[in-house]
Amino acid sequence: MKIKGKDFSVPEGIELIGLVTLAVFALLWPFISGFLDIGINKLLSIFVGILSVTLSTLMVRIKGIDKKITPLNSVNLLSIQKLGDAFIRITSKKKVINHFRVFAVTTNQIYTQIENLVHDDVKIKKCSIMVRDFEWNDPTRNEEVIQEINMFIKRWNQLHTDGFIDELEIVRYNFLPTEYQCVFDDDYMILGLYKPSKNDDASVSVMKPIIISKDLNEGRTIIDTYITRFDSMMEEYRK
Repeated sequence: MKIKGKDFSVPEGIELIGLVTLAVFALLWPFISGFLDIGINKLLSIFVGILSVTLSTLMVRIKGIDKKITPLNSVNLLSIQKLGDAFIRITSKKKVINHFRVFAVTTNQIYTQIENLVHDDVKIKKCSIMVRDFEWNDPTRNEEVIQEINMFIKRWNQLHTDGFIDELEIVRYNFLPTEYQCVFDDDYMILGLYKPSKNDDASVSVMKPIIISKDLNEGRTIIDTYITRFDSMMEEYRK
């Protein structure tokens, strides 16, 4: 973790080294203190004991804060977040989105997160959205889902009218998806799974997504693959 140019990151294993060193020192202190004045011994022993616990706890806290503040910088781990937290973490690093790609069923929860960013100095220059469509003879056709989709299409168009989105394109696809994704240029992607409803073939519930960053090992390759697939589907269903 860096604050004003200073690096406060804690090296791997330093908590254990610090804890063991201070603990051993605290245990040996009564013997060492035998050479000192007896009136000071107890006070110093208590002080060293408290110091060992305090410093070891502080080391763990610093390491925990370091991981918490920079979840998108790890090259080894994917960050699993609530959808709202994922948007906050990404847009705290990226205020201007040149091309925002969305693949979802209704975009209900995604739109809600975007709407929350309207007053946070976030700007979307181009937004491409793919939402669910139903054929008239589709056995999974659900009028409530269709109404919800149409309602959020109007809301996305309103964001475009209000100037939050410069360019907007919405295309419909006609199959039941198993995943949803939001791609922020080629820098970050929110990828989550849908859980099909047992009672309604047209409905799904949203599971917690993962954040994939270009800084992750193979992150850029994964994001580019999803962008290629998304753009191909947009082209196909645009016809």
